[in-house]
Amino acid sequence: MGHQVNFFLMPEDTRLLEKRLREECPVVFLDGESRDSAPVQLPDLEVAEFGKTRLRVILVQPEDLKSVILRYIPQQGHWSVDSDRSPVIELDRCYYDGEILRRGRLYYQRQFAEHGAWVEKPAAFQAWAKRVFSVTRKTLQKLPDRPYHVGPHALAEQRQGHVNLMASTNKPLLP
Repeated sequence: MGHQVNFFLMPEDTRLLEKRLREECPVVFLDGESRDSAPVQLPDLEVAEFGKTRLRVILVQPEDLKSVILRYIPQQGHWSVDSDRSPVIELDRCYYDGEILRRGRLYYQRQFAEHGAWVEKPAAFQAWAKRVFSVTRKTLQKLPDRPYHVGPHALAEQRQGHVNLMASTNKPLLP
């Protein structure tokens, strides 16, 4: 079973979330892809250039780095973190083009299927993942009657009419 938090974060909100996560949870950021079989660490959650920088980042506890599994994707010529089997959280950063802010999310699975049976991920990982989700929810504001959280900068920009929050449709989420 998977767990997720959907959100809207301006770049300032992403920096705020990163700061809170670093304060309250030991965390390492990884690129979801690698040119070889070793994961690539990222210094932060900053998007260098929207439209060119991959938006998916992998969160992992420092002590679980050696448990991260990468699998080779021959059609694409790179290695990819196997989030199903690894003790990791996927973080999809929000795309922002100056007017439109697309939804991002945190996601993890507490178990995976192997040889027809469910395998639970380690209890220490699950406790850490719950803490990451708790920090995220406390840092962001829940939108009433909607399954989304929003950062303070994104909410202020939306209320001032400077940005449209876009979920999966081409209609703004809020008027």
